[in-house]
Amino acid sequence: MKLPVLCTLVLLTLSGTMLAGTLFTMTDMSAEATDSYVIVYRAEDHVLAFGLQPGKTEVVLDSGAADLNEYALVTTRNDNGILQATELGVIVYRDERTLIVRLLRPLKGNFLRNDIFMVQPLLETRAPSTPIPIPMTGGYDNTVADIVAAVSEDSLISITTNYQSYLTRYSNTNGYDTASEWSSDRFTSYGLDSEIKHFSMLGYDCQNVVATQTGTVNPARYWIICGHLDSISPYTQTDAPGADDNGSGSAAVMEAARVMSQYNFEYSLHPLGRRGTGSLRQRALC
Repeated sequence: MKLPVLCTLVLLTLSGTMLAGTLFTMTDMSAEATDSYVIVYRAEDHVLAFGLQPGKTEVVLDSGAADLNEYALVTTRNDNGILQATELGVIVYRDERTLIVRLLRPLKGNFLRNDIFMVQPLLETRAPSTPIPIPMTGGYDNTVADIVAAVSEDSLISITTNYQSYLTRYSNTNGYDTASEWSSDRFTSYGLDSEIKHFSMLGYDCQNVVATQTGTVNPARYWIICGHLDSISPYTQTDAPGADDNGSGSAAVMEAARVMSQYNFEYSLHPLGRRGTGSLRQRALC
């Protein structure tokens, strides 16, 4: 099974069997799951897993005084891309055309090669230690029913069609920048406070769209409605319309903003349009 291009990060319970600063795989050899692979990184106080649930057999990929930002996830278009990836550093893991590379030097700017599809850092995202409880009143709620009934299928189709019309919304293209500006203007037209927030990623400028509908009772607490605004394909610069990656999800965020802007809420709302990689604070159509 291929390691996902965009990894899911799972914080695991710490065990005392591995040394800190170790990157390793875990393979489930059971009959029910003979094709499951996980990339795991162990720090001093936690273990970080990439991909599926861990299995039974551990294979050390790299160890010593290594830090997670010393690695990159590389996806190649063909076997020649694997050779090009060695310009970045030492390949410590390979699953067909998905690689993990121990970097010779920090990533700076775009690593542009004909046969490299994507290079991204292994970023650690940790969930809050104390989840905020969600109040549930139970029963039928007339306001919620009105909000759901106000959602327009035609509006969702129109917004999704607009997002795919940019041809590509890959995060370092003009298409993405234009889609961000359109989204921000649309939020503003609904009466929300909207801004485009910039951040640096691999040496180039990235941006998220963050809108706010201020709560009437407890404005310092937020409900976040979020979708990633960028898109991807093997032809990132010219052909990544992304109606389902994630134009439809971004359209749902936009439609929720349109409908819910007509109501007052106790807490603030954050509809977000974000770039698809990085921590939540670094990405948003929220």
